[in-house]
Amino acid sequence: PEASQLAGSLVGVLREGLGDRCTRAVPRLVVGERDASTGASDVSVVVGFQLDAINLERFLDRGPSAESEAAKSFRALWGREKSELRRFKDGSVLECAVWAKPPAGRESESKKQPAVVTQIVQHLLRKHFGDRAATCDIVSGPSGFVTNLGDRDRRLWVAFEAFRAHLCQLSSLPLTIKDVHAVDRAFSYTALSPPVAPPTADGVSRTLHDVVVEFESSGRWPDDPMAARKVAGAMLLQMKEELQGDLGLDADLTETFLDVRFPEFVFRVQIFHEKELFEVARRVTNFQAQAHATPPSDESLERLRSLWWRPRIRSTCHAQVLQKPAMAGAMRLCQRWLGSQLLAGYEEFAEHLVASVFLQPSPFETPTSPQVGLCRVCWLLDTHDWEREPLIVDFDGKLTSEDRLSMRSSFEHSRNEAEASSFWVSSRFDPHAMLLQCPPATVSVWLRRRAHQALAAFNRRLLGIGSTASAPIGWDALFALDTSVFDVLVRLQPPSAEDARKKGDRLKAVASRQAVASLVSKLRSHLSPVCLIFHDTDDRMIAIKWRPTAFSPQHQNVLMGAVPHTMIRQAEGQVPICVPNVLYLTSAIASLAEGLMLDLTVVGARGALASGNK
Repeated sequence: PEASQLAGSLVGVLREGLGDRCTRAVPRLVVGERDASTGASDVSVVVGFQLDAINLERFLDRGPSAESEAAKSFRALWGREKSELRRFKDGSVLECAVWAKPPAGRESESKKQPAVVTQIVQHLLRKHFGDRAATCDIVSGPSGFVTNLGDRDRRLWVAFEAFRAHLCQLSSLPLTIKDVHAVDRAFSYTALSPPVAPPTADGVSRTLHDVVVEFESSGRWPDDPMAARKVAGAMLLQMKEELQGDLGLDADLTETFLDVRFPEFVFRVQIFHEKELFEVARRVTNFQAQAHATPPSDESLERLRSLWWRPRIRSTCHAQVLQKPAMAGAMRLCQRWLGSQLLAGYEEFAEHLVASVFLQPSPFETPTSPQVGLCRVCWLLDTHDWEREPLIVDFDGKLTSEDRLSMRSSFEHSRNEAEASSFWVSSRFDPHAMLLQCPPATVSVWLRRRAHQALAAFNRRLLGIGSTASAPIGWDALFALDTSVFDVLVRLQPPSAEDARKKGDRLKAVASRQAVASLVSKLRSHLSPVCLIFHDTDDRMIAIKWRPTAFSPQHQNVLMGAVPHTMIRQAEGQVPICVPNVLYLTSAIASLAEGLMLDLTVVGARGALASGNK
């Protein structure tokens, strides 16, 4: 009875204090382990609140008029130390509660700078529940309560709209611009850290953002793809001359893109026209395309992905996060979690998973916070029948039953040719799952197991299992990495801050990040026949997983390839077999990482073989 009464009081007081920030409150009694000597069990009260993301950061709560009867209740709720009178421009004098506004641009909540919701709950607990407040634990997720839509990304959109208007008003172009599309994740408020633009003479640090200019259909484009790209380069040159001459915008030009500098941002412009990629798009985006048709080349798929598919995904994500702000925070949190599992580079896969749990939330309600969104993603990874069911993401509600049937047919055909454990995620922009890059089938089962363990970590954190007053449980278990699945681990030197004050430090940080990206690219380029490369740009670690098929006995013809092999003699009269030379490959990896690497570990090796600089 005492616990039930406490739960009711908590719900009443906190819900009244949170006001329109709270849309739902649910109390729950949690019974602990039974004491063997007394037979009694501890009972804890857990109150879950569903919050409205739009009102979370409001730092001024307006109460009733100072002369009204309700003012007494307001002062009783907040106390004299928090309730204060304020006069507003319309002449009204109101009781108000003012909260410290957290700094803009933060990625996580801290104890020194708590979020507004945390300040409200802590104050009400101290005011109305006295000694019990010291034993209360506020569980607000790995990142706490943070702004879902960042101020910098809002400024990016203002600058982009101005840039779009400048481009559409260009008069020297021979063709009419149909639209200017935003491409990278910063435009949908889902980027963890936008890439830094190349350094310029003015020394100003800017972020780089991809933009695609789409022209109206025209028969004036050449049929030859290379000739069409030359024409696109000439159009970029014409844009640069007019932007510099008429508007005074600084720009740098290459054969494939145009960088236009704004005070805070650099927009990297590429040109898309339908004629170049028409045949590829017909095979990839047509719902009725024959599944047994020859797939396009990797280069063609990448151009369609970067010039057509990503702009459409970005536009729909932007529209959705404006309606559901928590979706943006959930996408960033999911990217962080995947990155902690050395799956950086699959940000679009994370965005599709988050979009699925927000836009098709059944059997649950739509999440209203990033941490709940991440929980649902882990639940989706753990419970979805990836072997027998496709994951179809309907970004804008335009998929018909016939479309879904066609996508399922494509999925079933792909399962006859590919590994059944691989992820298959599609949308109306990618009905055959050819454009979205998903984690490989080799790690799909492992990732699903990690998602199950992440859910268990959430449960332990929520219920306080294993937590003590001296050692409260944190979120480390959620982002913990199981390295046993990998074969080689390369730990890199810690990165410098890209927002450092000194220009030299900023340049060093940018160069370091580019060097790591180049190292990952080289390893994938040279070693992809025998291994998979994984990395996490935050923790600066690269992991290598040997392909099991690469170590099957092979004919000596593989000696003609780029990957070194070892020849193993067989019995007399039998042909020698070849397997990859692991010792040589490990040494080559260490050589490529020289200057960036702290140590290299062969997982499961002993003694001196386990780690070292080379």
